[in-house]
Amino acid sequence: MASPELWAPWVSIATPKVLLPFYIKELVVHSEEGMHQWAQLTVRYYLSSGMRTALGSLPPSLWWAEDKPVRITYGPRRAISKEFVGYVVSPELISDATDPAPHVEGQMLDVRYTLLGATKPLQTTRARTWSTCQAQYIVRELASANGLNALVGKHPRVFEQRQQAESDFHFMQRIADEVGWRLVADGSTIYFTDPRTPLTSQTPLFRQNATAGLQDTMQAFRAVSGELDPAGAIRAQHEALSLSSAGVISTARTTATRTDAATGREIAAQVRRRAADHVAGSYAEAQAITTAAATRSLWWVSATATVDGDVSLMPGTVVRLGGSALTSQYAGKWMTRSAHHRITLNQADRRLSSYYVDLQLGRDQPDRLTVDKVPFMPLRRNVLANARWTSRVVA
Repeated sequence: MASPELWAPWVSIATPKVLLPFYIKELVVHSEEGMHQWAQLTVRYYLSSGMRTALGSLPPSLWWAEDKPVRITYGPRRAISKEFVGYVVSPELISDATDPAPHVEGQMLDVRYTLLGATKPLQTTRARTWSTCQAQYIVRELASANGLNALVGKHPRVFEQRQQAESDFHFMQRIADEVGWRLVADGSTIYFTDPRTPLTSQTPLFRQNATAGLQDTMQAFRAVSGELDPAGAIRAQHEALSLSSAGVISTARTTATRTDAATGREIAAQVRRRAADHVAGSYAEAQAITTAAATRSLWWVSATATVDGDVSLMPGTVVRLGGSALTSQYAGKWMTRSAHHRITLNQADRRLSSYYVDLQLGRDQPDRLTVDKVPFMPLRRNVLANARWTSRVVA
């Protein structure tokens, strides 16, 4: 009788093929609204005698050059997994400082690869004019031109936009900001939808009981609510994240949005201010800009949580939180805005490996979440064609 599969985190490199002995030490995969998906992979290689530790002197079969396509499969176990597809941004030798000599018999060498998702080709800078176009059309055309799939929601606004010395992805971000829509990159698929629309049909449940004998699936939780001004405005904090080898660096910028605008009631003063601050051809266009600003600040109740590894977690996933250690105000559904997957593998004993996900969550109400129905989404597969990741329909 076959032994049951060990329930332990699992990571595998499908592309490219690695010919030398190695094992994976750590994988980090980060997804966030309005950002490229990125990952950091740490690999330990076993070198034979005479191989130099300088990264540029190692054989190409050991380290991966910039822009090389990569496919990584990860998950809490082999049967429950997800793919990360992307390209190498930079390889980094992280163990040479502790090596006693450049030539060591049976030397172990650690290399950390920084990877950017399948949307990396959208970094190409272009100059073009889009005349009388809707936002979803622009996103769909840019994604299709790069072999990617775009799942978009309809937005009624029609406008002219000029893309001047600007990358396709940055232009998509600007379009999303103009209409208040959510832009999410996941594999070779780009989602451009209303922020209230869930992007997955699954609603995972995580509990924190802090009781002896019970294993919590949520390790930490911290709620942060928006500040209310006496003038009746909600201050929403918007964070811009940049990647460095040390981790994620956050830069905060605080703006104000009127409470009534967020609830949909018209505020003429706010519209006039928007019309003065932004180029608008009409009062209706200024009103659309105001509505977009209110939509961008929709999740004014925010929280952070650390939960057990789940590959379904991504921006747009609705999660349910519960447990006796969580107050009733914070229990229930939350919208995921970013997911930071952390997998650490222990080769000596797989049971000591760990898989956690750091979440940034949001709500539009202090005690509940208002969401739309899940749209139909066809099943697609990440396919490598001509050294570029593309999206193909399989069902």
